[in-house]
Amino acid sequence: MASKTKIAYDNQLMKLITFFEAITKVAAKDCFFDSNGFLVFVVNPESLGVAFGKNGSNVKRLASALKKSIKIVGLHAALALFVQGLIKPFG
Repeated sequence: MASKTKIAYDNQLMKLITFFEAITKVAAKDCFFDSNGFLVFVVNPESLGVAFGKNGSNVKRLASALKKSIKIVGLHAALALFVQGLIKPFG
């Protein structure tokens, strides 16, 4: 039987998710910093276009306001597609 791991978000990540959702109008499924220092937001794949904004406007606004490099990736049930989204440079 597999054990479930409870994910705990600190106050900083909660604020980042709230800010992301206010700018993009898209619900974030997760948020984390990757090993290259990118701030990664995970959303439903159907919402990627809205999250990016026209010509990447939302990504640019987020990066400018947060002074961080931003990636937005789609959450896929297929692990290979999710990892591909993490590797391929979005944002």
